Amino acid sequence: MYVGPWVMVHKPVSSHDRLAQGLKPRTVIHDDDAARALGLKAGIVGGLTLASVTTAAIPASLGASWYEGGVYSVRHKKVSYEGEVRAVWEPAPVDGTDVRRISFHLENRAGETSTFGWAAAVAQGKSIVAPWDRTPQPRTIVGEDASPDVVVGATRKPFEIVVHRDEVIERDQHLWYRVASPFGDPVWSPLDIASIFYHGRRVNPAYVEPEGDAPVRAAMDAGTDLVVREPVFLDRTYIIDTRVADKWQTEKTAFMSLEYTFTDKKTGRLVAISRNYSAYMHRRPMPVAASA
Repeated sequence: MYVGPWVMVHKPVSSHDRLAQGLKPRTVIHDDDAARALGLKAGIVGGLTLASVTTAAIPASLGASWYEGGVYSVRHKKVSYEGEVRAVWEPAPVDGTDVRRISFHLENRAGETSTFGWAAAVAQGKSIVAPWDRTPQPRTIVGEDASPDVVVGATRKPFEIVVHRDEVIERDQHLWYRVASPFGDPVWSPLDIASIFYHGRRVNPAYVEPEGDAPVRAAMDAGTDLVVREPVFLDRTYIIDTRVADKWQTEKTAFMSLEYTFTDKKTGRLVAISRNYSAYMHRRPMPVAASA
């Protein structure tokens, strides 16, 4: 078993503070008062912030081969509050065409665990089985559909994106993400691939938040799945296609998944797929000014 360094994780700046700065509000679940109204101790740390601690285990354990054929899957099964956490990982039995695989989770100073997942490097030249095809989720709607506006298969207009060094979200100082990689130029980190929604909002009008009131939802990041077929490079143009991959609903929570595919504009090859899962509590929603 291996452990990473302790890392301080913070929740996003509160919606009240963001409004005072002239910015859009964050998702309500990160604000202390709204989160407490939902039965939580305080505003929670964002899912991508937590995922950023786990993705450092990929180059440390799976090496460069993951970027030429790899998968990653993480689920935020428990909420996490501000404080120090570290990634813990260990080798796991391989599955199908995997050649190496790890399982991981986060733990805090009190020994509490959260944010569970796994990653694997796939044998070169072999087909990659996506995480969502390995452990399919139940796709049932319990009760009345709380999100009838979410239509499985719905798409958005494709957009092009180029990420430069000063736009990298990953704060890991790994040289592969900033200077050079085993493939030559620096590559996108797993976190940046998973963060395509935030990158996309910079260039895609479809992601601009509407003015005025937004739907009454307390949205949370439920997890991310990645499939990487070949390295995704900085300073290179990719075409991003987006679709609603699926949705399902329990008695209290509605889930949905957005899928983003990365096509290298120059070669026309599909190089990566990201599925981002979100959830909101439809039984106890909280009013917000806008949704992040």
